[in-house]
Amino acid sequence: MNLRRALRARQERAVEREVAWSKSQRIPVDGYLGWLRSPRPVFDVVLAKEGHEQRIVADIRSLDARIITSFEPHRVRVEIPEKGFDRGIEGNRATIPDVDLMKAVVTRVVVPLADELGVQRVEMGTL
Repeated sequence: MNLRRALRARQERAVEREVAWSKSQRIPVDGYLGWLRSPRPVFDVVLAKEGHEQRIVADIRSLDARIITSFEPHRVRVEIPEKGFDRGIEGNRATIPDVDLMKAVVTRVVVPLADELGVQRVEMGTL
């Protein structure tokens, strides 16, 4: 197997793991792969009824104060901070969404509050 094929297979397995994670949540997580490719790590938590937006914002921000949130009726917008890394070439840095932090927001805050506060879904992708 040549190197290019091996790298492609590894990448495909990584994508499959991420898709499996999004599908394993108790509420729909729509547009996750688009979110991973998006230049802006933003997603929305969609509520069936209004009135609980501030509670969700407070619980999300308690995980990490760097998370930027805003809300309107039936919707909380969440912007996850990015992580920077060196590409191995001096002065060549890149940023990627903090996927682990996003997953913590979804699994530790949003999903547990789904029944209590009427969370319908998480909308990700290019918003």
